[in-house]
Amino acid sequence: MKARKVFRNIILFLFLIFIAIYLSAQAGIIDYQARQKTLMTEEAIKEFEKDLKEGKEVNIKKYTKNKRIKYDNMLSRGTLEVSNSIGRGLEGILKIFFKKIEKAMNN
Repeated sequence: MKARKVFRNIILFLFLIFIAIYLSAQAGIIDYQARQKTLMTEEAIKEFEKDLKEGKEVNIKKYTKNKRIKYDNMLSRGTLEVSNSIGRGLEGILKIFFKKIEKAMNN
């Protein structure tokens, strides 16, 4: 009985660590992507203002180009897919868990 309780606690501890790391990683990625978009926008605004001052012809397409560079590779795509799969699995497990709790509370 005691070994089972220890095993359950270890699994719970690992699950909580995974959730913490997953959430922090997601928050960091989103912040980084938002910051990159802001930087690109600031650069485009400066370039637009410079072109206006110099009297150049202004075309909106020139300043709204998608200048995003992809740095992904097979390994990062694979690990992202694994992470997304784990996330979907956990989401399904949590939905089932909360449905059972809701059912137990309603009875």
